[in-house]
Order: sequence, then structure tokens, then C-alpha cells
Amino acid sequence: MPKGRLARTMEVLTIAPVEEELKPKWAKPDYTLQLYRMPRYRLFELIKDRAIRSALIRRKGSKKGMRLIDLASLDAYLERHATPNPIRK
Repeated sequence: MPKGRLARTMEVLTIAPVEEELKPKWAKPDYTLQLYRMPRYRLFELIKDRAIRSALIRRKGSKKGMRLIDLASLDAYLERHATPNPIRK
């Protein structure tokens, strides 16, 4: 087993989580827009059309709240609408 700096580097690499584990289940619209690189109007259009799931968290009687997007439903929407790439020869 290596000692010193190399051992610490190897330890960090073995316990570092994979990218998929870092992705949250729900996210605010701004984070979702950064993650998926889509226009804001399109995200809210998908929510309005109920193509993807979202939740509005607010207090009773309040006009303002926090919108959260279900990233799994957005992934599923994109998978349903993805076109297969034809094989070029």
C-alpha cells in the first residue's frame, strides 16, 4: 500500500461518488436550466402542459413560493422525444 500523498490521492479516488449520484431528484428552475441548457420559456411551457412534473412549495394564502422540478420526469420526457441517430457509412 502506498504511503504519504499518493495514498491520500488514491483514497479520495476510490470513495468519490459518481456523477449520477450527485444529481438531485428535485431542483429549482435555475439549476435545471444550467443542467439541461434549455430556454426558460420552454421549461415553463413543459410545466404548463404537464409534460413534466413540478411542485410549488408555499405557505397557505401566500402568492409567492418555490418551484421545484422533478428531474426524473424531465429525463423521461427527453428520452421519449429523442430521435435515434442513423448509422452513417
